Amino acid sequence: MERHKIIDTLRGFSLFGLLLVHLPLMGNSKFLLLEWESATEVGDKISFIIYYIFFEAKLFPIFSFLFGYGFALQL
Repeated sequence: MERHKIIDTLRGFSLFGLLLVHLPLMGNSKFLLLEWESATEVGDKISFIIYYIFFEAKLFPIFSFLFGYGFALQL
């Protein structure tokens, strides 16, 4: 069976993104919660929302889909 390079590339991108998103959490488990609570400016809260929507919330579905797609190809 031949490997699909685009699928492997997207999977690697999503894994790298997950690593970058979770790096702050590895050092301090309450990093984002403390940052959200200490943010008093509206811009800070908006930046946290954008961070969650465009980075953290997008990488899990991409990785999950690619994992399932790879599994389906093996079957």
